[in-house]
Amino acid sequence: LTVIHRWESVGSYRKALSRYEIKAEVIPFLSQFMRDSVTVEIISDTQSGAARMGASSLASDSVTFDRGSVHGER
Repeated sequence: LTVIHRWESVGSYRKALSRYEIKAEVIPFLSQFMRDSVTVEIISDTQSGAARMGASSLASDSVTFDRGSVHGER
């Protein structure tokens, strides 16, 4: 199963997931999947018919950052 979702901004993502119905139904469902998250950033898009390029918005430490160390898991 692959779940793909796209958001206009972080604010729209947070707003969509903040509703009670989402917290009660969707979050428990999504929590059953792998703990390792994968994020894909689209920098080049030619599928829409017109080539679009964008700059990366990844943090400078994104390659070395360990999410588990923040939560005390490692």
